[in-house]
Amino acid sequence: MRADRIPPGRRNASGSPTKLPMTPACTLVSPADTSRPGSWGRYSCFVLLTAFVTSATLMGMPTYHLWRRRHWSRVSLERDLQRSRDHGVHPCDDFYQHVCSGWDGNHNRRYRTPLAKYSSAFDQRVVDRVLLRPFHTGSARAEDKASSLLLMCLSRTGRRNKWSLSKVLVELGLPWPMKSEITRYDLLNTLVKASLHFGTPLFWAFYVGRHPSRSHENTIYMTLEPRCAEWIADFERLMARGRHDDYLRRCAEIVGGIGQSYSTMIHAVTTTHLDIAEKVRTFWDQMTLPRLQRMNDFELRRAVNGHLPDDSQLWLDDEIVNLQPLLYRALNETHFSGNAESFMLYLGAYAVWWLSPYASRYLTAAMLADMGWAGTWNSHRRAKCLEALGSVMPLARSNFYQDAQGDKSLTWTMQRLTVQSVSRLGKVIGEAFGRTFNILASRVYSNAYNMTLTWGLLDQVYAQVHLDGGNGFFDLYLRACRLSVAVFKQSMRRPRNILSHAPGIADVRFYRNLVMREVVVQNNFVSEIQTDSRHMLSMLSALVGTEICEQLLAIVYFLVQYDDSFTPIEGLNESTNGDDSLKRYGQVIRTPSFTQKFTLRELRRLVFHSVIAYFASYIPSLPEAVAITAVWTEAHASDEQNSFVGVPVDQLFFLVSCFNRCGEAGTVYELQASFANPQHRKQVELCQ
Repeated sequence: MRADRIPPGRRNASGSPTKLPMTPACTLVSPADTSRPGSWGRYSCFVLLTAFVTSATLMGMPTYHLWRRRHWSRVSLERDLQRSRDHGVHPCDDFYQHVCSGWDGNHNRRYRTPLAKYSSAFDQRVVDRVLLRPFHTGSARAEDKASSLLLMCLSRTGRRNKWSLSKVLVELGLPWPMKSEITRYDLLNTLVKASLHFGTPLFWAFYVGRHPSRSHENTIYMTLEPRCAEWIADFERLMARGRHDDYLRRCAEIVGGIGQSYSTMIHAVTTTHLDIAEKVRTFWDQMTLPRLQRMNDFELRRAVNGHLPDDSQLWLDDEIVNLQPLLYRALNETHFSGNAESFMLYLGAYAVWWLSPYASRYLTAAMLADMGWAGTWNSHRRAKCLEALGSVMPLARSNFYQDAQGDKSLTWTMQRLTVQSVSRLGKVIGEAFGRTFNILASRVYSNAYNMTLTWGLLDQVYAQVHLDGGNGFFDLYLRACRLSVAVFKQSMRRPRNILSHAPGIADVRFYRNLVMREVVVQNNFVSEIQTDSRHMLSMLSALVGTEICEQLLAIVYFLVQYDDSFTPIEGLNESTNGDDSLKRYGQVIRTPSFTQKFTLRELRRLVFHSVIAYFASYIPSLPEAVAITAVWTEAHASDEQNSFVGVPVDQLFFLVSCFNRCGEAGTVYELQASFANPQHRKQVELCQ
């Protein structure tokens, strides 16, 4: 060691270096020593720390998901139903309270409805399978792209990404959280731009999809965005807990900065929300009659054409498909016109709500805490990441769901049994229905064309999706959405892409029913998370049979009663003649207690759901179903714990049907409660 490098105090009186005793190198070196013996300790600590972090990252995620798998294996519809029932309430007095008292009374539950709980459990299974399979992040295969996209979303969620949120709001033309003068065209242009330019619909969606009657053309569909129901429920829960002001102010401070008063924005958003929520409850219906809307609205046509290529421009005599004409008319007369400024503030709050899971973990986690669901961040993020995957690669997500489901024969079996049940009882609807149903039912598929789309085919479908570059998941997600919608809006009259399951519109079930003659069955309904080999056909009929029956009836109804322009066909409006039990039900819903409480549209919905229950409850009585039940009984005769012990088979259908509807609120709750009461329904076995 050089003498000029020896620190002061280390020299003797003569100026020569002091002799030091031999000491281990790690205690001898000074902070300024950069030799190898002097740095090995710090280097070793760095290597050990890096190895620890890497091991924790590589082993922690699989271990976590394996733990979650064991946790979700304990999810049981049977146990939840038995805990929810209140045997102190007689089913003939109030069937809904008899079934749902335990669920509705549990204020610590983490899910709004039982279906949300089981759907979350199934989502966890999907994520487990995706993340635990080997894949390459730079691969051109659709399966690897989808896996990479999901992994990036789950692992790279932003914390307080103020810049990204503000940038997107500016590009959308939203001055939020500040109020500014705005015209009807500006508002419509913002809605159209979000859908047809960014590929991320905002409240009122404009989708590119297959034309309902011209299968070789694309057209524009407009409807309420599917996620709006979740937004309304979240905001109303915040309002019920008195936390909506804090939530809106927190979002505004992230985007617009602190030190300002946002009272005007908060009041406008809250007031607008109350009115919009009421309009949605009044006019929205999943299976309302669509309308071909001519483009004679100049401002709407100008907004749409501004985001379409030259060879896809719409003219005065062109038409787009309005899937919610009643709701659109109500919104157009109010918030799209006279209240445009307040509605733009509402759109800004809505945009921050749905973007924050990808751009700001802080905002989403704080919102969940305000809602009393602080421990649900992981399940919420998982659901949002799967939603993002569906926005870009819907068929890839569908394949992941189908792989997680496993055996698909149960879906096909239940569809076949449902068709048999409706065929036998079809006289309830009318002769025209009976003549047509069997022909059309043979042409109806299930879940993306009977789930025959292979990953090899999807490699070509999603070749335009590129996951390279970008500044994190949020930027990559927005770029992928923009590229996807650009492909589908090119040359709508001569589509370059013949895919019917276009991003966005693929999540609208009625579109798939109406345009593709496809029945959509939730994959978790036919997985062991909700069903297993011990569950009887009565339960499967309540879970799966009602879903299939509802969509089959809707498909046949629209094909029989309406032409390609959704105009009623004369001479086919047959009244429901039905059997005596349905006639008694019709007499019940005409009583003042019903007619004064519900609108005519809501009463029709009650009748429709009751007809569905009529068909689905008959499934276990079919000869094929009886044979299946006999095989099931023999196979599980020695089981120590059969499912739903002590519950009569003839009651199980109604118990499960009602339990699925626990946790609803407002008018929906009243409708479901009335639907669940046996004295208001066709089947009254529980009260005999």
